[in-house]
Amino acid sequence: MKENIIKWCDNLQRILSLKESHEVKFVSQYKDSCYYLPQIQIGSTTPKSYVAWFCEIWVDGVCIFRESRIPENQTDEEMENMVIEILMQSVFNYGVMGAKDILEKIK
Repeated sequence: MKENIIKWCDNLQRILSLKESHEVKFVSQYKDSCYYLPQIQIGSTTPKSYVAWFCEIWVDGVCIFRESRIPENQTDEEMENMVIEILMQSVFNYGVMGAKDILEKIK
């Protein structure tokens, strides 16, 4: 799945760049959970820091889709595959509902 996402990002970048330069990239890696999560949890004075697996799709320096999970007992590969699946579900849901909204506005 990861290879397909990278290929789709490259294809989208080529299409967007026909008129002007654009960058589309897929990022999948461990990062400190505070990278994106709220810095302070309710009832605490300092943030709890965990390592979380992040999968993100970026367009022109803006993160369009982001999913992350804190691993429990998964291997790196299992963790990455799980977060990619969650990310792709978000992309699919957004795409289908966006198309539905457009079709309803056309009626």
